[in-house]
Amino acid sequence: MLADTDIIETCIPHRKPMRLVERLLTSQDDQATVESFVRPYWPGAAGGFADPVLLIEVVAQSVAVLVGWQRRHEEKMGGRGLLVGVRKTKIQCDQLRVGDRLQSHVELLYKVENYAVYQGQVLDDEGRLLAQVELQSYRPDDFPGAIEENP
Repeated sequence: MLADTDIIETCIPHRKPMRLVERLLTSQDDQATVESFVRPYWPGAAGGFADPVLLIEVVAQSVAVLVGWQRRHEEKMGGRGLLVGVRKTKIQCDQLRVGDRLQSHVELLYKVENYAVYQGQVLDDEGRLLAQVELQSYRPDDFPGAIEENP
């Protein structure tokens, strides 16, 4: 494990109940593996289950962790960007069970200046593919509100 919740919160702006990612397991070049657990406080969770549409957000936050982790090591701070599109999504489950462990694998497909496209997939603890997502992001040079490292 590279980073737990405390360090992840220096990389991304999300906080509970909207922070869905918990640990950065691996990061190499333009790829990362991030761990999540389906929690009862996730938006819309009820009766022990959550809507699998949240897997799109899990991938988006995993991308944010990857970018924030890279920026943190380059500039000693996290960064913020904007999710500007969901190019492709294939969700392959009907529901998520509270307590389930998820792993999201994300990687940069290509980048042109401040625009980037990432692909991600989310697997359950048994290695079953739950979702495939392709996202577009944009990070302006002058985006306000970089996340500063906690003293």
